[in-house]
Amino acid sequence: MAPGRWFLFTASILSSWGTTIWAQVAITPVPERATVGGNIMLLVHSVQKYVLLFRWFRGSRNSTDQFSIIRPGDRLMELNRKENPDHIIMHRNGSLTLKNLSSRDSGLYIVEVHTLAGINFLGERYIRVHGEHTKLTLTLESDYNQDSTIELKIKSTVTFHCITKSHPVTSYHWTFNGSSLDHTGDQLTLHNVSWAHQDMLLSLQAGPSLQLS
Repeated sequence: MAPGRWFLFTASILSSWGTTIWAQVAITPVPERATVGGNIMLLVHSVQKYVLLFRWFRGSRNSTDQFSIIRPGDRLMELNRKENPDHIIMHRNGSLTLKNLSSRDSGLYIVEVHTLAGINFLGERYIRVHGEHTKLTLTLESDYNQDSTIELKIKSTVTFHCITKSHPVTSYHWTFNGSSLDHTGDQLTLHNVSWAHQDMLLSLQAGPSLQLS
C-alpha cells in the first residue's frame, strides 16, 4: 500500500474516535405537576448498562450551570457547593429529587449520560413550579338551566344533592365531562378530588322542575 493512502486511512480512524455520539434520553417528572412547598423527582429512564456518569445542568449546558455529578460505578455523588443538600437528593440511577420547591426551582433541567460504550445520552425537561393553589373549579349544569361554577379543595370529598319538586320523579341521569356515570340516585359523591377534575363539567337530568343544592 502506498504511504499516502496509509496516512489518510489512519487520519480517518482518529477522526471517528474523536466524534461524540449523542442519543436522546427521557426525563419524567414525578408527580407531573410541581407545586410550591412540594417535592418532585426528575426520573431518568434507563439507557444502558455501564454508565460512567450523569451530569446535571440547570438553564444551559455551560459549565457554570452544572450543579450535580453522579458516578454510579464509584458510588460517588457530587453536588455544587452552592446547592443545599437538603434540597437536592441524588440517586445512583441518575435521578434527582427536589424537595420543598419554590418558584426559583422553575427552569430547564438538562442531563448528560456518559457510557463506556461511547454512546452518550442527552435529555432535557422544563419544570414549572406552580403557586400554592389547593383549589380547583368544577361547573355544575342541570336541564333546568341552572349553571354554576364551584370551588373545591384538593383531596376533599364533595356531595351533590338534587331536590325535585315534581311527583313522582322519573329518573336521574348524571354525566361527567360528557361521559355517562353509572349512577341514578338523587345525590352524587366525588371522593379524593384531584387536578383531574379541574374545569370538568358535571351535568344532571331529572324531572321537569328541580333544584340543585
